Amino acid sequence: MAEIRKKKARVPWRARITRALAGGLRDRAQLLELLTESQRRGMLDIDALGMLEGALAVADMQVRDIMVPRSEMVCIRREDPLARILPQVVSSGHSRFPVVDGDRDDIVGILLAKDLLRVAAGGTAAKFDMREYLRPAVFVPESKRLNVLLREF
Repeated sequence: MAEIRKKKARVPWRARITRALAGGLRDRAQLLELLTESQRRGMLDIDALGMLEGALAVADMQVRDIMVPRSEMVCIRREDPLARILPQVVSSGHSRFPVVDGDRDDIVGILLAKDLLRVAAGGTAAKFDMREYLRPAVFVPESKRLNVLLREF
């Protein structure tokens, strides 16, 4: 007589961890204590602990908590030539730049440093046309929860 075996459903790892921890932990503080103790015992390295603590902190943050203040934004003017843009990009160290037409309130798109690197390295700087490299700007309310925004990305 042939035996019929039921195939076990695979339970996602997050569900297994949640189930294992659910009985003993009551709040986030206890979870952080457990993670810190795990690091002390060598089960987690310091970098992993830092990432986990950061991931837990994201739930409490709003977009305004990580935004660059308007006064510190490095903006590029749409009419600026590449020779003027490149030094700004290099000295700022940022990877994304709002492109403005007139003043800071008139953002027409986003320019990525990696796109400029391709232009500069490819020897096509003389033919640079900003419109070919502009990406749409995404406007996010500063009161939005950071974890919601990350999920949307």
